[in-house]
Amino acid sequence: MTEKQKPINDFINDLYTTKSARFCAERRLRHKQLLSHITISFLSAYIICVGALPFYNLPVELNASYLQFATFALSIFLLVISLLEIGTNRLKLANSLHENGIEINNLYKEAMLCNKDKSKIDQIREKYDKVVSSCTYNHEKIDYYEVKKRNTHHGFWKRVPYKFYYLIQWVLYYGLYWFLIFFPPAFLFLILMK
Repeated sequence: MTEKQKPINDFINDLYTTKSARFCAERRLRHKQLLSHITISFLSAYIICVGALPFYNLPVELNASYLQFATFALSIFLLVISLLEIGTNRLKLANSLHENGIEINNLYKEAMLCNKDKSKIDQIREKYDKVVSSCTYNHEKIDYYEVKKRNTHHGFWKRVPYKFYYLIQWVLYYGLYWFLIFFPPAFLFLILMK
């Protein structure tokens, strides 16, 4: 690769990374929307189940204060998750990122077909700047890391840090939801076993 082609190749790589990150962000937002609805449903079911426990003849003696605490804690979690969901419109953001990703993908295809003609690349760069600035929402680090960890042009060892960063971002991004789905039954089980 010549020195003249390096900035062009870097720009084409930027196009690829940005359009891929936009599509990853769209998919992530749709998954988080679904996961948050599932979490709200599970928390609601847990509250109903905990409230119904005193009406069943269980082989263990239930401590009423533990059940009240569990109901109270689950209700607070349900309220917090519900308020967080009301404040975000993930589907609108996902659609915006998807449309922006399609526009950037078209520019990427155009750049790949122009045989690295500098004047055409400069025109595409101007269009790219307009397209990127037209989207009010940007992808997040987790989306960038997902693109980088999947990029097979890099060797395995070059992708390892991105896989690690992606895992950390994934835990931070989705951890609360999975915790709220799986922790309450475990906690309830511990209460019942006392």
